[in-house]
Amino acid sequence: MRFSDFVHVINPNSEKRSAVQKFFKKQPELQTVFVERTSHPKHLETVIEWAVNEGHLKIAVWGGDGTLNRVVQQLHDMKALDRVVIALIPVGTCNDFARALHTPAWKRYLEVCVLNDAVESLFDVGLLTYASVDGTKRRVFVNNAGFGREASALRQHRSSALSDIFSFSPKRVDLDWSLNGTHSFETRDALLGVICNGAYFSKGLRFNDQPTPSDGLLDIFLESPQSPFRLLLSFATAKLGSPLQSSKTAHIQANELSLQASSLLYLQADGEPVESRGSNKLTFKNLPSVLRMAQWS
Repeated sequence: MRFSDFVHVINPNSEKRSAVQKFFKKQPELQTVFVERTSHPKHLETVIEWAVNEGHLKIAVWGGDGTLNRVVQQLHDMKALDRVVIALIPVGTCNDFARALHTPAWKRYLEVCVLNDAVESLFDVGLLTYASVDGTKRRVFVNNAGFGREASALRQHRSSALSDIFSFSPKRVDLDWSLNGTHSFETRDALLGVICNGAYFSKGLRFNDQPTPSDGLLDIFLESPQSPFRLLLSFATAKLGSPLQSSKTAHIQANELSLQASSLLYLQADGEPVESRGSNKLTFKNLPSVLRMAQWS
């Protein structure tokens, strides 16, 4: 697959947008669609629907974790994940999934993309099911999904990580999970939970010891009640590259997880808020090898 085979759906963050535009001015032969963020909030989904319906089954996604998640969600809703090959160009804010794939900075990556053929790889996708106001909804996630932040923090465009940590409160959660046919049960108190396919979260904060976005498993991390200062120190250490797995961290690997909490949980999937009113009944399931991605090396 050549770089020119793809239709390029472009949704960079504000810091990279100007440089990305300059790149495309020098590449007029590439088929491009810039996403309109303000006047058309669902423009990204509209573009993906158009691309698939027009037979463009190779889509280069210029963005970060949130953009990739929305593209995969739209393809999942269209039942088109098995037909479309995605190339990810990391020009978003966090780019944690690209980091898990060892993708270099976008300008350096493009030097390889433009000159060489890509190889298709298969990756897992997580499926989150939750009880919503109008029934049960499903939301896919590529890199991670989680809970712990309060509704007020999720409503803010950019909340303070420090204030988030000091606002975490314990929730009693009943866990029921399966791993390769074996069922397990547990009840514990947790400040927050992150269910991962990849290794990183929140701009390079490292949860997993090894990136494993194609092992057929979900990695579940639950932080037990502890001093905010201790949690802050753990997060700071993880930001420097050490896995966030202290004596206060429960780590579970599973193919599927059911969770029931004592109070409402406010969810995120790949950095995006999921349900504004929260939910206390969740299921997480791994969908192995359903995401087709083009990679250059």
